[in-house]
Amino acid sequence: MQVKLITFIPLPLKTSSNMKRTATVITIVIFLFCTSCTMAQKSSWLKRLSLSLSPSKQNKSKLSADKLAKATFIVYHTNNGSVAPEWHYDCDVKVLKDNVNVTICSGYGKHVVYNANCPVTPEAYRQFLDKLLSQNIRNTAPNGRELMCGAGASVITVYVDQQLIFSGNEEVNLLVEKGSLADAFMPLLTEDMRNAVADPAALLSPR
Repeated sequence: MQVKLITFIPLPLKTSSNMKRTATVITIVIFLFCTSCTMAQKSSWLKRLSLSLSPSKQNKSKLSADKLAKATFIVYHTNNGSVAPEWHYDCDVKVLKDNVNVTICSGYGKHVVYNANCPVTPEAYRQFLDKLLSQNIRNTAPNGRELMCGAGASVITVYVDQQLIFSGNEEVNLLVEKGSLADAFMPLLTEDMRNAVADPAALLSPR
């Protein structure tokens, strides 16, 4: 009996071509993955931009008629920044519906150098709110002045009871389209109080 041996001849594997094809597929997969991530990030950024420009977001950053109507008291604060203690002052004008108080302190230890009150009529209070509303006051992005040595402050804060519902610094992150914050508060004050607020430094006596 004769046995025949069958010889198998291996076919060439074309290894180089297969590797190129595999590399191409991997490149395409990576490209598609990166593209999808970029699109997702872009979509997320566009969503955040849309929200920042939405009326609801803008309403939160604006001193609106609704906030003013709810307000229990409104405070205007000013100071002359980081100066020598003997020349530093803090001035607060606190407006309630029937009363306004002006308190001025010297130094950083809050030594009171001026304190005065006067009544506010319903008509005067209404005109005060109307003036604030007409100024179109709203928050903006910080301008960096809060980092400046010696920079002063011109701040408004609005409260419902003890809850802060609006605040901003005219020198840093607040836009007042018409006039200044002080323009709304000054008409409520007596002449003596207006003089004190206009020039708090005149009340200081270096010790």
